[in-house]
Amino acid sequence: GFGDGGARERVLNATVGQLQRAMDELQRTQEHLARSQRLAALGIMVDGIAHELNTPLGVALTTASLINTNAFKITQQIETGIKRSELTQGLHELQDAATLLERNLHRAAGLIDNFKDMTIDTKRLERSIFLLDALVVDICAQARQIMGEEQTITHDIPPDIVLDGYPVLLTQVVLHLIDNAVRHGFEGRA
Repeated sequence: GFGDGGARERVLNATVGQLQRAMDELQRTQEHLARSQRLAALGIMVDGIAHELNTPLGVALTTASLINTNAFKITQQIETGIKRSELTQGLHELQDAATLLERNLHRAAGLIDNFKDMTIDTKRLERSIFLLDALVVDICAQARQIMGEEQTITHDIPPDIVLDGYPVLLTQVVLHLIDNAVRHGFEGRA
């Protein structure tokens, strides 16, 4: 043993100090890992948004090029002589292309607005354990509000599937799938 209580107290204080430093280091490490996970989740989200933007922007770029080519062609035809019916047809084609361009630029702007509206706080990007069925039920309720009554969503997920991940990102993926299905699979029909 130790000869006096002071020596024991000094050893105990030194041990407590070491433990406190180890706890502080562990906490810093945990915070660093949490930040890394949030950054990885944010990267996945940004990749998803970029992928979604590529479609309307690609169509818009192609359409703008078509408009430019057709306008140049009509201008040349006017100088060399063009029938009224050809001019009318060319202008209708330009109007259709401009409408397509406008629609796709609005879609891209909407995607950017949706991205800006998502408040990226640390709580939303935290990894958590959740029931897949419960999350999909909530997602379907959100989607029904967006879609209206024209389409119906059904799902068949066993109630005991537990996931460890990012529910916000999974929600985005499923909402995008539903949105794409409604836009491209059911456009103009129930």
